[in-house]
Amino acid sequence: MLLNISHRPGFLIHGNLATFCADTKGAHKIGGFMSPSATRFFRVCEISRNDFRDHGTTDNVVLRSKDSINDQVQHALDNVPGGDASTGIKGSCPLNKSNFFHIGENLILIVCTSFQKEQARFS
Repeated sequence: MLLNISHRPGFLIHGNLATFCADTKGAHKIGGFMSPSATRFFRVCEISRNDFRDHGTTDNVVLRSKDSINDQVQHALDNVPGGDASTGIKGSCPLNKSNFFHIGENLILIVCTSFQKEQARFS
């Protein structure tokens, strides 16, 4: 995309726009996460499956971050090429190669839908 502002000669803005839409399984695959059956199955936090069953609140839930995901991706690639079920990470998200997007910072995925589905499954 190229934006030319006519009243400011020589001023150009270059940029790219990208978005995607996916169901839970597709979002996990695109994001580099293991399937929702992994021990740590949420894309946005690091709560384990057992803790989720017994945890009635979001207090003390550790959110995933760009740094934590990058560290877990590197660990999985170096030590567990098939994916690390203890972190829920299988590999890197191809969109993380962009300078302006990271799966750990840009939560454009529908978090509530995943939460409701998982909550209903364990009720």
